[in-house]
Amino acid sequence: MRPGQNNPRSNRGNVQKKRAKFRWIKITIDLNRPDHRRKLLLVLASLSVASFAVVLSAYQGYVYSESSAFCGTTCHTMDPQYNRYQHSSHANVECVDCHVGSGFEYYVKSKVEGLRQLYTLATNTYSRPIKSPVHNLRPAREICEACHTPTTFQDNIIKTITHYDNDQASTPVVSTLILKMGGWHAATGISRGIHWHITNPVYYLAADDQRQIILWVGVEQSDGCLREYFARDVILRNKTALVEEARHKGEIREMDCIDCHNRTAHEIPPPERLVDEASALA
Repeated sequence: MRPGQNNPRSNRGNVQKKRAKFRWIKITIDLNRPDHRRKLLLVLASLSVASFAVVLSAYQGYVYSESSAFCGTTCHTMDPQYNRYQHSSHANVECVDCHVGSGFEYYVKSKVEGLRQLYTLATNTYSRPIKSPVHNLRPAREICEACHTPTTFQDNIIKTITHYDNDQASTPVVSTLILKMGGWHAATGISRGIHWHITNPVYYLAADDQRQIILWVGVEQSDGCLREYFARDVILRNKTALVEEARHKGEIREMDCIDCHNRTAHEIPPPERLVDEASALA
């Protein structure tokens, strides 16, 4: 053998030694032997307890991650929203019931979105203030209308508002409003009042992310045609091309509950109302 050349026999011996080193341990279970049966039962019992503990922990973790306390205090920087939620008319509804809803698809989407939110929280790069509206919310018809059915007609509601004047005696000033709630009347098949749009879908095009500047509104009539309304800023433009381009880009939105009740569970009242409420309790 030439100098520097490897010995084939030596290489084979090294390979055999490595294989022997990593050889699997043979386990023999003989159920005829009492000690083997006891050890097997002990191993199975230990595995059962460990599996139960893992499943229980995973379930408890899932339940906690779906709770409002987790959403408001642990994961998200939502202290103002969470405080107002606790004093809202929806305080008995879990956050996930509205922000996620039922179904495996939206559950997975919410967890993926949660990872993004966790990253922005860890890197301190989340928006200040929290952006509104949330553009990836589930359609309101799948969430709100699970409890607030649109086919329920409601008559006028009388609302009394007490305001305290700025004089020394804090003189109460009482205002009475009549809210024509309306809705869809099953007997007549007609929608009227504030919720007349239940049977007449309304579409709109917003010029900004917060949907405060409306360029176009389209109201579907009973015969299926669309009655259109344009803002003054677009009167001199090609209105048909504007709407068609927006529809092609998916920017046309059908008005739903959230467009009007956009702070339904996180309403932040103005200071004047808070002062009135404090004065009423004094």
